[in-house]
Amino acid sequence: MQLENKRIIVTGSASGMGAGTLRSYVKAGANVIAMDTQDDLGRQVAHRYMKASGGGSIINFGSISGQRPEPSAASYSTAKGAVHS
Repeated sequence: MQLENKRIIVTGSASGMGAGTLRSYVKAGANVIAMDTQDDLGRQVAHRYMKASGGGSIINFGSISGQRPEPSAASYSTAKGAVHS
């Protein structure tokens, strides 16, 4: 599988099938955006693959507002919901 110059989003990338998918895509040369709600584990996995591939980017973890919207902060909740979608 050749994925050089491709950008791929992998959700649930901190563990299980998501982590396996992340590993495969990075190995195939893709520029992967790794997303997960498990902050600590997500950072560990992302750092491991960034280090292995020789580069990386900003890691942005969303807040709980993306999963449970806050009526008094609709714009914020919508933006965070996009991170989790």
